Amino acid sequence: MECPVVVHEGQKLNKMAAIGQKWVPLYQVDAFTDQPFGGNAAAVCLLGDEELTDDHLQKIAAEMNQSETAFICKLSPQDDFISSSVFRLRWFTPVSEMLLCGHATLASAGALFYVIKNPSSQLTFQTLSGDLFARREGDFISLDLPENKSQPQDGGKYKDLIKATIGSFPVQEVRFCSSVGGDLLIRIPDSITREQFEKMTPDIQGMMAAHQEEIRGVIVTLKGMSKRCS
Repeated sequence: MECPVVVHEGQKLNKMAAIGQKWVPLYQVDAFTDQPFGGNAAAVCLLGDEELTDDHLQKIAAEMNQSETAFICKLSPQDDFISSSVFRLRWFTPVSEMLLCGHATLASAGALFYVIKNPSSQLTFQTLSGDLFARREGDFISLDLPENKSQPQDGGKYKDLIKATIGSFPVQEVRFCSSVGGDLLIRIPDSITREQFEKMTPDIQGMMAAHQEEIRGVIVTLKGMSKRCS
């Protein structure tokens, strides 16, 4: 996966979080776009020698109120964000920690590459889902993410959730991805154009009403025409 990111200038210089007598830098990064306020936003927090509790991290994520806040941690006091190439990485929603988040990983690499000016050609992030790798690819960042194996599902079991998500769009295949949290994967026909796809309007209230305990989120996909984001 190769995609650009945008770091908001005002926040990259001045946004800080106060935890007691400590200050930690925060950035808001737009992943999958080269335009400010586009793409998929994530907050990125650099934790140096600060020893913050999980409760502190959760409170920062809640106050940032993004879908995910990423926390980049040094492995040892001798490491630094400019010259080191291996870090720990954790992701929090406003209410809980995540096992994996792709766009917040991309945002974290973007903050290190473009704001901190880390010159490494590759960054390694140690996470709850194993080691993840982010590489420079020209003006893009390439990510290696773990395979999330899926199993075929009977769409009838989730028909109300599917209807609320994609409306009248036809369904080609339904699968369940259980290795990271539990996502329902809905594949629509590859003949659907991008213009048609972008007109899809999920019924959020209907999705919440049809939610089932084992489902963390819903993914809608079809075969793309290009390997690059736009």
